[in-house]
Amino acid sequence: MWKYQSDDVNNISLHDHLIDGLTIQDNDISLIFKNGFDVVKTHPLNSTGRSKRTGKSQIILNRAKLLRGTISPFRGERREISLSALISKVFGFEILEFKVEDKLFSLSGILHEKPDSLFDSAELTFCCDEIMFYWNEYIDDAWFEDGLT
Repeated sequence: MWKYQSDDVNNISLHDHLIDGLTIQDNDISLIFKNGFDVVKTHPLNSTGRSKRTGKSQIILNRAKLLRGTISPFRGERREISLSALISKVFGFEILEFKVEDKLFSLSGILHEKPDSLFDSAELTFCCDEIMFYWNEYIDDAWFEDGLT
């Protein structure tokens, strides 16, 4: 189904990209990106010479679980959020930072519970055995391409 697949976390940029959906199948968690993410020009699967934004794409966290999910409402105190609440309530999760360390995949960003809601900041930490990135095409230059040296 996917033309490209990679476990190269160092040459993918998720900054300012929106997770549009989360699904669970068996012990895997899938993060769906309707408008893609960025593949840096140094990625072995990017032969364009420029950092590129993909079309629809997906990240699969193999044998994964949510270790910690917290949200800080615009006006309110930080609270825990479960994976089932994320799946049922989330309209989108805009990633500001992501980090992979050992078997931990951490995201911080802005949670959109519905299109017109006030934004909540959120932090999610998953534990997983493997992280795989999937995409089919390159749509356009990455938003940061002309700013890189």
